[in-house]
Amino acid sequence: MTRSARPLPIIAVTCGEPGGIAPELVAKLFGRWRPARSVAVVIGAPHLYERWRRRFRFSPPVLGSIDEVRSRPGRVFILDTG
Repeated sequence: MTRSARPLPIIAVTCGEPGGIAPELVAKLFGRWRPARSVAVVIGAPHLYERWRRRFRFSPPVLGSIDEVRSRPGRVFILDTG
């Protein structure tokens, strides 16, 4: 298998306690940082991040399946579990 044929590593992050500070921290992190050699997937309901979309410029695409993220390096996605 060549290096380019390998699937990208996935960084999975959960929202933690929905009523706590975790959704804000996740939005702040991924509003500023994009993974260069991997794909980041935020696992949780998209509505948890609505409050932070504008403030941190956090508006990743929402996906329904993890299979959709493998071929998109440098991207952040929300995997809708709601």
